[in-house]
Amino acid sequence: MRTILNMKPGPGGQRLQEELEAKTAGSVYWPAFTFDRSEDYEESVKEILEGAERGALLILVSPTTVSFMKDIFPQLPESARFACVGEPTAKALTAAFPAAHEILFPHGSSLESGSELLFELLLEEGLPPEVVLIRGDTGRQFLIDVLRDKGVPVTVAPIYKRIPLKASGDQKRWIGRGEAPVVYLTSTDAIRTLEENVGGDNAGWLKSALVLTIHPRIQEHLFEEGFKNVELVESRCSGLADKLISLAE
Repeated sequence: MRTILNMKPGPGGQRLQEELEAKTAGSVYWPAFTFDRSEDYEESVKEILEGAERGALLILVSPTTVSFMKDIFPQLPESARFACVGEPTAKALTAAFPAAHEILFPHGSSLESGSELLFELLLEEGLPPEVVLIRGDTGRQFLIDVLRDKGVPVTVAPIYKRIPLKASGDQKRWIGRGEAPVVYLTSTDAIRTLEENVGGDNAGWLKSALVLTIHPRIQEHLFEEGFKNVELVESRCSGLADKLISLAE
């Protein structure tokens, strides 16, 4: 049986790992990164508030971003206009800020969301006069670039950091042993973390892994990096643990 490597960070990754451990002894939990909000991000807070008051479109890029927004802003101006890169983020925003009444987002699963589809939606609805894009310290450069290319002023407002986690201890025991693992990852940053920790002498072995991921852009990046066996799965897929176990057997 192949090892199952769960690289999804945050509470969702922890819940998946609990289910895997209840069903098999062959899983390893190695979240690709952790989140840090030790800085106060005063400038970003100012940009978000002033942007909201000016009528800028506030774009949130993930449920994690929404969570940190709620920590910083118990309330936002009722006039604030929002967009999200997908339905899970929009649902998180609605739960965190019930007064948010105007939210643009691509409807559907994680397979049908992302920066590209949000940009297409903004073109259909009419480009906003200004955007404040709220994210971690990196990410969503495609959306930033295409909006600016269309003449839309974009202010990037980071409110947390994503810190890559190195494999250590039991997280390393599977490297180079037996068949390459079944890997579940949810971002392009996770690919970089995986390769930096497992590459080198084990690079060829790693590229034969079976990888599940949640968006076509991540799948494309995996193919570009030389991974041959990559499947797409919806981010909130029921039975995900069972699917991973089935692939590992």
